[in-house]
Amino acid sequence: MKEVNRRVHLGLLRAECEIDTALLQPTDNGDRPRLQAQLFKLQQHRRELALQEHQHLSDLSRRILELVNRWVHVSGEDDRG
Repeated sequence: MKEVNRRVHLGLLRAECEIDTALLQPTDNGDRPRLQAQLFKLQQHRRELALQEHQHLSDLSRRILELVNRWVHVSGEDDRG
C-alpha cells in the first residue's frame, strides 16, 4: 500500500510540474485557464490523498495503542513493576 501511495503522489507531482512548465511558456491559444484549472484539481486531489493517508495512519496508531492497553490489562503488567 505504501508503494502505491508513493507512486500516486509522484505521478501527481509530475503532472503538476508538467502543467507548471506549460504555464511558464508563452501561449496565445487560451490554454492558460484550462491548465490552471487542471493544476488546481491536481493540487486538490493531492491534498485529499495526503489527508486520507494521515487519517489512515492516525487510525492505525489508535488501534495499536488500544491493543497495547488491552495486552497490559490482560497480562496484568503495568509500569509499576
